[in-house]
Amino acid sequence: MTRTTPHPDDTVVEPVVEPAAGTWTWLHGWGEHEAAVLEHLVTTARAAQRSVDYSDAFARPTGRAELRLDEPPAGPAVLLATGAVTVRADGADLHAVEADGAWHVAVPAGLGELRVVVETADGLPAAIGVPGRSPLAQAAWRSVDERGRRHAVTPRTTSAALPPVQVRPAVRTEVPVRVDVDVDGERDGLHVLAAPVLGRPVVRSAGRPVLRAGETRAEALDPDDATAETRHDLVLRDDGAWTTRHELALRWLAVRSSDPSCTVEVEARVAPRPTGSFRCSDERLTAIADVAARTLALCAQELVVDGLKRDRLPWVGDQAVTTTVNAYVLGDRGLAADSLVALGRPGDGWVNGISDYSLWWVVTARELVRQHGPGTDLGGLADQADDLLTDLAREVGDDGVFRPRDRPEQFHRVFLDWGVEVTSGTDPTALQLLWVWALRSGTELLAAAGHPAAGRWADAARHATAVARERGWSDGAWTAHLRAPGAPVADRDRPDDRAHDDPYPALLAVLAGLHDGAVPPAVRDVLRRHGRVGTPFMTTFALRALLACGERDLALGTLSALWGSMLDRGATTFWEDFPGDGPDTAMYGRPYGRSLCHGWSSGPAALLPEIVLGLRPAADGWREVEVAPALGALAWAEAEVPLAAGPLRVRADRTATGQRVRLEVPAGVTVRCGARRVTGPTTSVLDPDPTDLPAPTNETTAP
Repeated sequence: MTRTTPHPDDTVVEPVVEPAAGTWTWLHGWGEHEAAVLEHLVTTARAAQRSVDYSDAFARPTGRAELRLDEPPAGPAVLLATGAVTVRADGADLHAVEADGAWHVAVPAGLGELRVVVETADGLPAAIGVPGRSPLAQAAWRSVDERGRRHAVTPRTTSAALPPVQVRPAVRTEVPVRVDVDVDGERDGLHVLAAPVLGRPVVRSAGRPVLRAGETRAEALDPDDATAETRHDLVLRDDGAWTTRHELALRWLAVRSSDPSCTVEVEARVAPRPTGSFRCSDERLTAIADVAARTLALCAQELVVDGLKRDRLPWVGDQAVTTTVNAYVLGDRGLAADSLVALGRPGDGWVNGISDYSLWWVVTARELVRQHGPGTDLGGLADQADDLLTDLAREVGDDGVFRPRDRPEQFHRVFLDWGVEVTSGTDPTALQLLWVWALRSGTELLAAAGHPAAGRWADAARHATAVARERGWSDGAWTAHLRAPGAPVADRDRPDDRAHDDPYPALLAVLAGLHDGAVPPAVRDVLRRHGRVGTPFMTTFALRALLACGERDLALGTLSALWGSMLDRGATTFWEDFPGDGPDTAMYGRPYGRSLCHGWSSGPAALLPEIVLGLRPAADGWREVEVAPALGALAWAEAEVPLAAGPLRVRADRTATGQRVRLEVPAGVTVRCGARRVTGPTTSVLDPDPTDLPAPTNETTAP
C-alpha cells in the first residue's frame, strides 16, 4: 500500500485522491480510528483558528492494533494495512508476504483463531483492510486493547484503498450571491450564501485578491484582520485560482480584486441531509425545527463539533445535546458513537479538561444506547464508562461528596455552564446531582453490557443519592450548595433567601430521577420561574425537566421565545448563546467570538416532537416508542424519525372530539399510544378515544 501522510493536511491544498476500484472494509483497534480523527481535528483547528483553548487531555492513536477472528475462512487472503503486519494462527506464525502494496496470507483450514497485529510508525491509526466481498469482511472480528479486554470491531467501508481517516470529505461547489458595497471609496464584492458552510472560497483573479470571511456581514467587512477568528492566508492552486490555506466557516465573503472579471465560488463540505423532521400548524415552530436540524447537520463533520467557526472541535457539552438530536434528525449512530469514543479516553485528566464533562460523558453514553441502540461497541463503551467512573470516584471525599481537585491539562475544574460562578471552598449541589446522574447512567449502561462492575456503581449511586438528599435538600427544595453536616437549614420563605432558587440542581435532580413520583411543588416552581437556564446547552435540559414535570405549554412557549429570538435576528443556524444586550456576534471579549452555528443549540429538533407529540423511545434503540400528543393550541403536528428499520411517521390532528393520530410504523417497532399498542410494519389511524380504538390496518399511504 502506498504510504501517504496520516490524513489530508488542511494546511496545504492537496489534489483529491481518486478512489480505487471496488470497496474495502477496514478493521481498527478499539478507539484507534476515532483517536486519529480527533487528533487531526485538533491539529487543523489550532492551525486555522486564532483563539482555540482546548485541553490536551485526549487520546492519540497508539499505533498498534491486535485483531482476532474465531474460526476464520480458509484460503488465500489479501490485506491492506497501515503498518507492519504479524499474523498468527492458533499461536503459530503464518507467513505474510508484502507485495504490490498489500499483504498476502494463506489461511489454513480448521483454524480456531486468527490473530493479526498491526504496528504503525507514521501516525496512522493501526488497521487492516480487506476486500469488501471477501469472507473476512463479513466476519465478526474482535480487537484486544492494552488491558487485554476484547471488543467487537466496527467495520468501516471505503471505496478507496485508503483507511477512512485518509479519505477526504466530499465537497460541493456553490456560487454565492454578489452584493456590491462601497468601502473606503473602493468598489468591493460582497458575496453571501443562504446559510453558513465549512469550506474554502475559490477566487479566480488575475492578481492576488484580498478577502475576509465571516458568519455575518459586519464580520466580513471588518478591515481589521486582528479581529478575525480564523486565519485567511491565501495560496495559489495548480489551476490558477486563489483559495485559503485553511477551511473557513463562512456565510459572507468580502473579496477585493483589481481584476474586473474576478469570479468567486465556494467549495463547501457536504453536510448530511436531515431525514428526520418536525412540522406543525405554527410556522414559527416549524422554522425553529428546520433551523435546529440544519445546525446539527452542519456541525456533523468527521465528529460532531461544537461550531463551524469556533472551535470546530468536539466537546462533551455539545454531545450531550446532539446525541439525542441526531436520533430525531440524522439517525447516524456511527457519528454519535465515534464522537464519544474519541473523547472517552482523556488520560491523566478530565474529559475536555473539565470534571463535570467527564460526568456528562457517562450520561451521554447511556443516552447513545437509549437513542441509537446498543450497537457492536456496547462493551467498549461500558469499559470506557467504568474507567471514567473509577477515576472520578477518586475525587469523592471521606464525607461522600464528589469534590474534584485540580488535574493536569485542566480547562475548568468545574464548569456547569458559561456564566455560572463556582465559589472556591463550596460544594455545588448541582455537581453532586450530576455525579448521581452519571452513576445511575453508568450502572444502566454497564448492566446492559453485562459488565461485572455494574453492581459496584449501583451501590455508589445509592450512597451518592443519600448524600445529596441529606446535604442538599431542605424545606422541599434543593439548595444551591451542599450544607455542612449539622448546619442549620435556611428558611426558604424569606424573600431575600435565594438558597433554594438555583435552577441547575432542580433540573438535574428531575432528569436524574431523584423524585420518585410527582416532582415536588417547590422544585417545579423553580423550573417554572427560570425557563431559560444559561446557554442553549443547559436550557435544553431545563426544558426537558419542565416536560418531565408535565409543563408542556410552558416548555413550548419558552422554546418558541428563546430560539425564535435568534430567528428574529436573521439566524439561519442557531447560535452558541441567546441574544443579549450587546452585539449578537460578541463573546469572550472578542467582537466575533460567538459561534453562530453551534451544536448544543440544536436541541429543538428533538424537543419539539417530544413536547408536542410525546414522541420518544420507550426502549433502547426505539424498539418500543411512546406517542402521547398534546397539541394545545396547534391544529396539527407531524414528525418523521429515521430509524434503522425505516422511517417512523407520526401525525396528530385536532378533531371536534379530541385528536386523531396517524402512525406509520416500520417492522420490528412497537408504538404505545394511549391504551393501544401498534407493531409494524403497519399504518394505523387511531380515533380520539384512546380506550376504544380500531385495529391497525396495513395501509401504506403517506400522511
